[in-house]
Amino acid sequence: MLLDSETLQSKLVRCLGKLFLSEKDIQQMENLLQGVRHFDAMDLLNVARTHGVTPQIYHNLQILKTRGFEISCFNAFLVQARSGLEKMKEYQKKLFADLELFAGTAEGIADSFMVVKGACFKDLYPVGSFRPMFDIDLVVLGDVVWEVIDAFKQVGYRPKRIRLESYPYSVTRPKGILGIAEMLELDGNLKIYPFDLHLGAFPGCGDGLLDLDIWKRALSLKVGSREVLMPSLEDCLLIICSHISRHGYAKLKDLNDMSACLENAGDNLDWSYLFHSLKKNSLQAIFCGLLAKLQLDYEVKLPSGVQSRLKPKRLGSLTSKMLFSTGRENPDFHGGRQLIAGRFLQASFLYDYYRDRVGPFTALREAISGLYFLFQSGRPYRLWDAREIQSLRSNRRMVIIPIETTTDEVCWHLEKIHLPEVEQFALKSGVSVERISDETIVWNNGHPDELILTPEGFYTQSAYNGDIGEMVLKDMQRVACEVTAQLKQAGAIQAKRVEVFHSIGSVSIK
Repeated sequence: MLLDSETLQSKLVRCLGKLFLSEKDIQQMENLLQGVRHFDAMDLLNVARTHGVTPQIYHNLQILKTRGFEISCFNAFLVQARSGLEKMKEYQKKLFADLELFAGTAEGIADSFMVVKGACFKDLYPVGSFRPMFDIDLVVLGDVVWEVIDAFKQVGYRPKRIRLESYPYSVTRPKGILGIAEMLELDGNLKIYPFDLHLGAFPGCGDGLLDLDIWKRALSLKVGSREVLMPSLEDCLLIICSHISRHGYAKLKDLNDMSACLENAGDNLDWSYLFHSLKKNSLQAIFCGLLAKLQLDYEVKLPSGVQSRLKPKRLGSLTSKMLFSTGRENPDFHGGRQLIAGRFLQASFLYDYYRDRVGPFTALREAISGLYFLFQSGRPYRLWDAREIQSLRSNRRMVIIPIETTTDEVCWHLEKIHLPEVEQFALKSGVSVERISDETIVWNNGHPDELILTPEGFYTQSAYNGDIGEMVLKDMQRVACEVTAQLKQAGAIQAKRVEVFHSIGSVSIK
């Protein structure tokens, strides 16, 4: 039977994109390629990249070639993919080299940060294949957040944006803590964002998922000459589900990650812990949906007794359809049926998550408002595209960006900000301040010239994506410079003053 191009490519990606090719897969490939002489290589490559399985397709085609299969129809794909994969390997090599440097710089707090998501799988994928990734995600304990950021600065990175969040329904976390810090590296005119710092394992609805248990079961991951923490394989599975709850869809890459975890854990996987944590974090439906897809396409064998503990098979099949319901492998995953199915899946997750914590009525309100914002912006909360001064009391999250303490003539080099002394000075001077966490206070809160102070620097509120107008930026730099001078005189800041005299081109440090 001849297949149309779209259906053929969808089946090829699903078959060749697997981590491990079975004899059944090889037979299916033989049937699919029968009579096929040509197809759109770039379209196939785009779908493969979208699903994060280009390395697996490339590797599996080499396996088929050694088995005597005629794969000349893939030549254009192989040529295009080879170049991109070589570049990705070099990029990932640099990523892990920088992670090794960071781990050395942050050696004193090595037990306070953990590598999660893609970087965990670098040693779990088979030889000849690799896990594609564009950044490294780290979960950081709240009391060392600013030390971690300072360590990254020493390696050559700086934060593009940081998200502060208030967790109104949390019983384990304080209000007004760090959400995500997107670390920015400047490479000429190219802006790349290789590291993301998270306080919890991907908080998707105003609270941290898995933020306590993952530390109790951590493993070691070898990174060059260093070792860093990574979650247990059970927690890696949970984080996969948690990450999907944020986006409302799954990729074939997620199935490969799950397959790698199950394959490497073997009979040692702690299913009791896994089921308990799935229920605790309202992730059963997503896990069952992924597992249903794995059992259907990957022929995963589960230990006896596990199948009976899963939710009804029909629920897993329904969730699986919602996770993979594009109809075709839609490159943006937000078109047509996937948009609708994914958003309702996320709203269902929100309801389940909040219901177990604050009751059905609040959960229903959160799910409805979350669904509204999901359709509007793809996130279960309001986004903003311009700088707006807001409070964590009225809005659960804000985005802040670092501000240099400088004007055209003066620049301060900050060494340390002593927040208790800052609060004492503000009280004497009549400046309005508000403490929003142990190491974060707001100076002149609620005003356009508001600053957020941390032990390692100044920040100001920005648009959600971290942008701020040039005039506002210069104004805030001037304010930061003036505040630094006041606080240094009061002994609340350790800083060195650099004066730049443009007329003679000289610099003096006081």
